[in-house]
Amino acid sequence: AKDDVVQPLDCSPGFVEQDDACVLDADARWDVIVIGGAFEPTDPDGNDWDLNDGLPDGYVVIEFGAKPFEAETDPDSEKLNPVWNDTLIWAQSASELRTHFRLSLYDFDSYDITGDDLQASCTITLPDEVFEVEEFRAQDVDGDCPSVRLALQLN
Repeated sequence: AKDDVVQPLDCSPGFVEQDDACVLDADARWDVIVIGGAFEPTDPDGNDWDLNDGLPDGYVVIEFGAKPFEAETDPDSEKLNPVWNDTLIWAQSASELRTHFRLSLYDFDSYDITGDDLQASCTITLPDEVFEVEEFRAQDVDGDCPSVRLALQLN
């Protein structure tokens, strides 16, 4: 009968039909765009970010994969809400991106002998939902993550 015809699912790009559901295609290739971030008014110790009441010079580091790959943005100087709009990662499989995805937000300190200040860092498993939205905030995926907005775009 006509009612027995199963209609294919209308899966989002980068997803495939499997067992009557749309699931992330592990082999689909994605770009990772770092959009922007937010710093607290003071560093984690409650001090000013830089000498002379300076604001942070924020940058993001992303590490992922079974064979660790690392990429970072350039610092965006003197801002509590830096904006990068920087594609850090190109054409990586969803399965590789979901392996040991580590995100860190730093304040670049060119004159500090102790190095750059870490605002926050986390290692997360990217849920399927973040591959379907225009952008997401890492802190919404895991409360330990820095406040960084990311986008995943199908390559």
